[in-house]
Amino acid sequence: MIGGSGSPPDVSPAIPSLWPPRQQGIACLRVASAIVADSAERVESYQRPISSPDAILPPLRALPLSVICARDHHSRGLELARTARTWKGARTPSSLKRVRQSLRRNAVNRRTRSEAKTLVQRASEIALGRAEGPGPEAVAAAISALDKAAEKGIIHANNAARRKSRLMTKVNAAHLLDDTDTTAPTAAKKRTTASKTAQRKKVTAAKASKAAAGKATDRPRTAAGKAKVAVTRASRESAAAKRRAKTGDAPESS
Repeated sequence: MIGGSGSPPDVSPAIPSLWPPRQQGIACLRVASAIVADSAERVESYQRPISSPDAILPPLRALPLSVICARDHHSRGLELARTARTWKGARTPSSLKRVRQSLRRNAVNRRTRSEAKTLVQRASEIALGRAEGPGPEAVAAAISALDKAAEKGIIHANNAARRKSRLMTKVNAAHLLDDTDTTAPTAAKKRTTASKTAQRKKVTAAKASKAAAGKATDRPRTAAGKAKVAVTRASRESAAAKRRAKTGDAPESS
């Protein structure tokens, strides 16, 4: 070695192992070029006369990898991540669609829950005497709103039952429903489209089963049924022939 003894220290900076192979290769090339340039400067300095040991060039200093990579960042077009990815939400199209659906459903369910809560509170205020209004109609509206919300799954069935129980406790304590006519005929329950369709299907299935039962003796669907029908028909025909023979012999004997 010129101007001293020993070998120069390892000045190559640590290359992150988590980088992609292409970025690792680019970083190694840039580190090597920097080392070559600094070594050339050292050789030129060694060619000068050495007056004292203190004139020896100090060891090569390792350049930071961020400086090497940023030297021609814009010319090379290298993009390196400096911060960790923090977004942990939905990314795929299906998950983004689920997010939109949940937002829409949440808005609709919020209206239903708010309406039920308002009606229950209004009926409770009337029962406690803090507000004026028709008590039976308010109680019926509150109970109907809770039942609809529980039927749609917006609130739990136990939640609706608990709130109805608490409301009716206040109503009964205030004797709010004592003046209502209990003997009045109740209004007919409105049939929904689903119930009508189910009833129609039930009637159609009953008619079909009845028709199949009526035709079972004439047109059996299995081989055993066909054989049974044939045996029955043959026995009937033989019995009829015997009866005809007996009726034919009777006039002759007379």
